[in-house]
Amino acid sequence: MIIYGCSNNSKEFHFAQGILSGDNLLIEEVNVYENSLDLFVNIMASGSAWGLNFEFSIPFALYKLWGLSNWPELLNLAILKTQVDFVKLCKEINLPKNKLGRFTDSENKAEHILQKHSFKLPIDFYNNLKILAYLKQFGALVYPFDELISQKTHLYEVRTENLWLKTGLHKTKKLKQFVEEFNKLNFLKLQIPEYFLNAPNHSSVEAILACIVLAIQIKNFDLEQNWNKKPNYLNEDEWSFKSLEGLILRA
Repeated sequence: MIIYGCSNNSKEFHFAQGILSGDNLLIEEVNVYENSLDLFVNIMASGSAWGLNFEFSIPFALYKLWGLSNWPELLNLAILKTQVDFVKLCKEINLPKNKLGRFTDSENKAEHILQKHSFKLPIDFYNNLKILAYLKQFGALVYPFDELISQKTHLYEVRTENLWLKTGLHKTKKLKQFVEEFNKLNFLKLQIPEYFLNAPNHSSVEAILACIVLAIQIKNFDLEQNWNKKPNYLNEDEWSFKSLEGLILRA
């Protein structure tokens, strides 16, 4: 089956296309979309599973603060608000940093984008939510918020931090070294053509890793066939809050 991983860096979207066959994952393409419209069109045309390396939701505490009852209302907020208004809303948040993380963020040893300090990050979060909202409007299904229907485009939130930790490598290491260490872990057999091993920048590497995380989940938990079964690595808090906070796939 063909699967994809995607990562963005505020300016463009990097994606990796892989072929998952049994225990083998071959990365066959690494490329760049220069804008969100290109990303939207290609995701919808693919009819495949995509691992997107950005936040799909907000922590429970923010639902209360923003007067939201459910996740569709969050997506609707992103559509109705202007970028300026959404950034202002984020800057007005008066909560301690530990309340700005989701259960699934802490379990992935990751910070939510709103826990980080940069004036650009609320803009990135707004743009990502808006892309997600339009993808959903046009028929893409989002894990774990939707009911699974086969033959549809499926979207998964992924993080790569946990995978870097398992290989014992820092994110600055070369992709070739990562592949060597990853294949020692026996998750699956990873193949990346030599001409991709010198990926031009960090976002391309993160897109490849997003594809790998998705492949591991599909192989180990039959994720493309069952969205109602709790993977054994998730704790009860993550699973209980999934309808609001979402779930991050991890290796």
